[in-house]
Parts: sequence; structure tokens; C-alpha cells
Amino acid sequence: MIKIGIFTTDFNIHQIVLWRLINALEGYSVKMYILTYDPKLGKSQMEAYTEMFGGLDFAIIPSTKGKIRLPQKFLAKEKPDVVVLYDYWYHFERQIVKEARKYKYKVILHTMVERIIDLQKKSESFFSNFHLRWCFNNIDAFCLLGYTARWRLSTLGVPPEKIFLAPNVIDETLVTAQQHLYDRNQIREELNIAENDIVFLLYHDWINDRQATSLMRAMSLLKDYPQIALIFIGEEMRKQKIYDLLHNDFKGRLIIAGKCSSEKSSYYFCASDVFVMCASKYYWGDMGNLALQWGLPTIINNACECGGEFVIDGYTGYSFYDNDDEALVRYMRKFITNPGMIGRMRIAAGNQVQNYTAQTSAEGFIEAVNYVLNQ
Repeated sequence: MIKIGIFTTDFNIHQIVLWRLINALEGYSVKMYILTYDPKLGKSQMEAYTEMFGGLDFAIIPSTKGKIRLPQKFLAKEKPDVVVLYDYWYHFERQIVKEARKYKYKVILHTMVERIIDLQKKSESFFSNFHLRWCFNNIDAFCLLGYTARWRLSTLGVPPEKIFLAPNVIDETLVTAQQHLYDRNQIREELNIAENDIVFLLYHDWINDRQATSLMRAMSLLKDYPQIALIFIGEEMRKQKIYDLLHNDFKGRLIIAGKCSSEKSSYYFCASDVFVMCASKYYWGDMGNLALQWGLPTIINNACECGGEFVIDGYTGYSFYDNDDEALVRYMRKFITNPGMIGRMRIAAGNQVQNYTAQTSAEGFIEAVNYVLNQ
């Protein structure tokens, strides 16, 4: 039995669907280790974790004096064959890498490359590159969340044979179940959306009011198209501001849902025609994955790494430079003036999503495991 330990923090839990699938494979055992700033967890918190991990074995490692630390000799007791890290910011991650040779286990970094890019600012490029090269020499293999990230690691001296692709995914079985549950026509009737209207579903996550105001003014340029409706999901704080800026221009055609659960988000995805992600700062952009699963053409800004993955200009959607609201409006107009694009891009999204399934990701991860264990 190959024992795989997933080490992460309580606010940086990713890809549980992937770890469930790996754990179900014969010969593999996965255990989640969640390091938290909480000194101790209550019963309700433990129940929430139990529900979240859905049968996966897990352990909660509370903080010590307000700091996240790996307990002494913890890995000697757990005896994993392979340890998986998400990042390299925390002391416990450096502990794990340092002790890998001592306790004879392998380390895989399963990371978002945008976090690497953040370290490579011009003002600190020498230090950051030196640090990353040193750190990456001690990593046995890299599982990247996106197909476009390989070259970024190669520029830091990582050998190509140590790089594997385990794409970022969501639980497609849940989406499939929701697609059978929801009826598009019924939802649009409930939302008072006309049958032939083009619905843009906008996911917003703004750092400041100025950015929100800029986007809303851009949306007002579309007010003279009577056949469109706008649905906003995302942060809760600026719901009133969005309403104040747009309700006169889009009377009866504006829905501001704010923060939504996964189920409620899918409710709106089902009713929509085009997904627009104008997040101000995202390393990946899981909502982009969700849009792909729902087969929606997507317009996304390049602050999200997923924009370079499955949003292919003219095929599955369009990407634009962050804060370039004019480009965003221009791409939205393309769908308004040529609605036949929506059907074609839905088919393209269905084809593209085959590269972003949990099975695809699991295959890439298992390749990395086999590689490190044979070294």
C-alpha cells in the first residue's frame, strides 16, 4: 500500500475530489493533514471537516502559540511514502522538505504556478529566483494545475522529467447531478427572463470601489440592447453599489445574487448563456472550471491562470487584460450581435472539458507518484 499524505492549511484546501479518487484506487491510501491556526477545534468544526472530506482519513494539526508548526517526529510516526505540498510559504512545508531525506519519503509540489510568478517581481528577481531554484532542487516532482505552466518551471531549471500535469478540477459528478436536477426554462421563468434573451452571468470580486465603478460604467454601454440580462454573483459587500449604478439602465433585466453556495451558483449557471469572470486577483479561478463544466462560453481576465488554459479565443470564449473594461464590453457585444456563437462555443466547451476531469488529473498525479518512487 502506497501511503500518500496531503499537507495543507485549513483555508487552502484544494482538489478534494481528486484525493477521493486516488484513495479509491487499489494500492493507494490518502490521508489529509490540515494545519490550522486554531489552537483547538470544537465538535461542530470536526463534523464540518468530516462531511467535507467524505470518507477520507484526515488529521487536524492545531497551531502552537499561534504558529503553524509540524509536531516533532510527526512524520516518523506517520511514515508516508509520498508527501504532497500545495505551497512553500509555511515553516511546516520547509520542515517537510528538510526531513524528506532523513525519513526517506518523497515530496511532490502540487501548485498553482501564479504563486511562483508573484515571487518574481523585478525588484526582487535575483533573490526570488535564487530562492526558488534552491527550493525546487529539493522537490522530487511537480504536479501542475495547468497545461500552460510547464515552461515557467523550466525557466527555473526544473528538469522536464520532474514535471507532471494534474489539472485543476471540480467535482464533475456533482455538476452532472445538478444538470439533471435543474430545468433551464423553469429557472428563467422564475427569474422573469424572456426565453430568447442572452443572459450574462458575471462573477465579480473587486479589491476596491473604483474598480467596481469602472466595470459598472462599462456595463452601462450595453443598456441599449434589450435582449440581454445580467446576473451578478460573487462578493456580498457591493450588492447595493451594483444596484445603484445599473438598475436604471437594466430595469427588470438585472439580478444581483451576491455570494452563492455551490448549489445556488449552479442554479444561475443553468439559466445563463455566457459566463464573465472579472475577478481582480485570482491564482486560478475555480468558477471558470464550473463554467466549463456547464458548457458556457467564457470571457475572463488574465488575472486568472485558468484564462490561459481552457478559454481559447474564438473557440471557447475570450480573454482580456485585467482592468481592460473596453475589451470586455467588446467581447460581450460579439455574443449579442452574433448569438449563433453561443451554440458553437458550447460544443467547444464540452470538448475542452474532457481535459479537465478528475480522472485526467488522477492519471497525471499517479504518474508523478510512480516517478518519485522509482528514483
